[in-house]
Amino acid sequence: MTLFVPQGFAAIRELVSEGCPLIAGHPDRTLRIGLLNLMPKKKIAERQFARLLSADSRNIELAPLHMASHQARHCPTFYLNRVYRPATIGTIARLDGLIVTGAPIEHLEFCDVDYWRQLAAILDFVRASHMPALFICWAAQAALYRCYGIAKKPLEEKAFGVFPQHIIESGSEIAAGLGPVFPTPVSRHTTVEPLDILKHPRSLKLVAGCDQTGPALVEDRMTRSVYMFNHLEYEVDTLHKEYRRDRLLGHSIGEPLDHCNVASTGKIGEITWGTTARRFFTNWLDRVAVHACLAHRIKTDRKVA
Repeated sequence: MTLFVPQGFAAIRELVSEGCPLIAGHPDRTLRIGLLNLMPKKKIAERQFARLLSADSRNIELAPLHMASHQARHCPTFYLNRVYRPATIGTIARLDGLIVTGAPIEHLEFCDVDYWRQLAAILDFVRASHMPALFICWAAQAALYRCYGIAKKPLEEKAFGVFPQHIIESGSEIAAGLGPVFPTPVSRHTTVEPLDILKHPRSLKLVAGCDQTGPALVEDRMTRSVYMFNHLEYEVDTLHKEYRRDRLLGHSIGEPLDHCNVASTGKIGEITWGTTARRFFTNWLDRVAVHACLAHRIKTDRKVA
């Protein structure tokens, strides 16, 4: 169907030229999805998520959000003011679902992140309200730490490339249609211990993971939250751009390889995870739609009563 984005959304022309159904505006009846964009290069991240959300069969309104307590250095202020809204509890309460992106701040303790208090309040609200939320990479680690005290652990070397993720919970609706093994871009220096997740059997379900990179997908039975530690939203050249960035910064890092593509050199030449990404986001939006329908029914019943 159609993805509705704010006026001035940077990637609208590019995505429309690709055939993505985007319209600038604010319709009356859609799923309202917030994108709390913690990435420094916000226009790239918002384009990646908008492309996947626009592939769904429903009308969706994308609401970009930013942390008001953080001074963005890589995104013009006029663009933030035009396209984004500050992430407040009031703003988030009007959404049907929330996506929180990763952020390149794994080297920091959570409490040392300048917007941690604000983010912690948002995480507490999402948990208490049972709003369907999708936490990506660092945000997944942050949410598990805030809600369950699960600490992130440093990897011996950066997990970097496309890795096969193995389904552990075959009955999980969030992983429906992904197959027993699916490819996913991975780019992080930290992970969480599977045993720390398994200590919460009534709440957390380890859905997928990889021996080399650790847990990939965790589902929260209690709050409707989904924790994706990797990057199905990435474009074909995103890992290569990160590689060049890290090398320019003087980091010792190997070139990202496609560990799923064993028949060739392993170099990443195409998006092998595209079908998986679209199905995963459809599965998550199914969850959001069910929650929105129930919430609307409850409001209607209260008005009638």
